[in-house]
Amino acid sequence: MYSEEWLENAPNKPGLYFVWQKDIIVYVGETANIQKRMKDLRLTYNHTLRRKVGRENFKDDTAYYPASSSNKFHSTIEEKINVYAMENLKVSNLRAS
Repeated sequence: MYSEEWLENAPNKPGLYFVWQKDIIVYVGETANIQKRMKDLRLTYNHTLRRKVGRENFKDDTAYYPASSSNKFHSTIEEKINVYAMENLKVSNLRAS
């Protein structure tokens, strides 16, 4: 989910994107540029899904403190979110015509 190849294959067009955990959609987003928005999935201050994953999965970690649109999590939590996303989340998209 975070490789450069994965990002390059994302459409450079507007559309919807879906984040799945197993067979359940856990997030739906709309964007003017799917490829650029997929890059935001790497940045906690740019994407509410990352903040949600951090809060729901790592709030009991000693390094945890809340993140916001202007503040990332502690670097250890950020790395745990990356690992969690790669192991548990998948993204699909639907381009606008």
